[in-house]
Amino acid sequence: MKVALITSGQEVMGVEHLSAAVKQRGHEVRLFFDPQIFGGAMFIRVEYLKERMDLQSKIAAQILEWSPDLAGFSCMTHNYYWCLEIAQKIKAKNPSIKIIFGGIHPTSLPETVLTNECVDMVAMGESDISFPELLDRLENGDKQPEVGGICYRNNGDFIFNPVFPLENDLDTLPLADKEIYYEKVPAFRKYPYSIMASRGCPYACTYCCNDVLRRLYKGQQLVRTRSVDSVISELKMAKERYGIREVRFYDEVFPFKVEWLKEFTERYVLEIGLPFQITYHVKFASEEQMRLLKSAGCFQVVFGMQSASERIRHDVCNRTYSNAEVIQAIDICKRNDISIILEHIFGLPFETHIEQEEAVEFYRQLQPDIIFTYWLTYYPETSIIQHGLDAGLLQENDLPNIREGRGSYYQVGTAIRDRPVLLVYQTLLDLIPLLPVGMHRWISHQTWLRRLMPRGYLVHAGLLFMAGIKLGRNEYTKYIQVAFSKKNVP
Repeated sequence: MKVALITSGQEVMGVEHLSAAVKQRGHEVRLFFDPQIFGGAMFIRVEYLKERMDLQSKIAAQILEWSPDLAGFSCMTHNYYWCLEIAQKIKAKNPSIKIIFGGIHPTSLPETVLTNECVDMVAMGESDISFPELLDRLENGDKQPEVGGICYRNNGDFIFNPVFPLENDLDTLPLADKEIYYEKVPAFRKYPYSIMASRGCPYACTYCCNDVLRRLYKGQQLVRTRSVDSVISELKMAKERYGIREVRFYDEVFPFKVEWLKEFTERYVLEIGLPFQITYHVKFASEEQMRLLKSAGCFQVVFGMQSASERIRHDVCNRTYSNAEVIQAIDICKRNDISIILEHIFGLPFETHIEQEEAVEFYRQLQPDIIFTYWLTYYPETSIIQHGLDAGLLQENDLPNIREGRGSYYQVGTAIRDRPVLLVYQTLLDLIPLLPVGMHRWISHQTWLRRLMPRGYLVHAGLLFMAGIKLGRNEYTKYIQVAFSKKNVP
């Protein structure tokens, strides 16, 4: 079968793994990609430019020209309507093309997504096994394929097939098909090589998709780790084939078992020898683990703080660790000369201005190299929605908007309470890596300076850019390369 895979914003490893699995079964795959460089998914959101550089019609036209048997959309909440609009254009011109939506948004709300006439099927959860199986059955003429995790309409009824059990042995899955992105957008080759050594998260934060996945796969082992041999083999191939110079591990939490780390770091030094970045958890950042990671070339660790308030982290976010543990983890990283990125969320229910002041003081004490700040998005079916309702930040009439993916960048309803004040805190956090501690403390305590302080999206982006320059590693230059790549369109 001819299979079109449609995605936007950035390289999506889930799509790369699906492409590899589909090609392994003998099907033909082609990627259709919209960089949406000004659409927000890559940190740069300019509505005027977004509208004038829209590629929906061009993508739909090229899909129709290729005439695939099936079009599969990688669908997050933020690009749900982007996917729907392209799907509608395809169906209007060629109804015979089957359309399937996969990704976390349709996984969370399969019935809601299937109410759209342009969507024939939904793939729930991990689809490395179910998607190729579906293609085989469709190719053999099966009109009503009973495949695990595949949902569809049948004479007005919704058919929901329970998801397949999670694949525990990740080594049995084919390696990600990087070529579909590298051929489409050559600038992606200049990015750090993206890879995952594991799948799943050991936690269930209330604002995160893992909150949904933990319920979908109830009773199963969500965290599964590849063998060291599998990870090293992929990176050796990438060095030889693509000449990679840096590696970014996109695991929810990089593998933390000491025995695995010892084997990995020993082999990585000998066989790969490239700098790499990971996402980690403060509870696992022991002296031994960080020493091992540093010895192998780990130069940067991302910690998801989300709030400096222990109360908010515990009661609202379901993140159970103390500020003392945070201080200890940061100190260990600094002793091992590993740079630190912290993530902070604005708009969490029940968080007070006093706690934002405490966050400024706490992060100033920690002195991270970059602080990434985000505005809380209420993703469908996540537990934090109830906290938003209880706090009066959401109303019942906001819930349909959440389920339909509306307001996914800027919270729905009344949820942006005191936004002008929070924007000042955002600027203060952005300035922490850029200013001496004493100067930052003085600015923070001057009421008149706060009133005059520049704020907003462009200021935030500019300060992050400057922090990246100071650190010597700047992601924004890579986004610009994608925007102006000769092959940045379908």
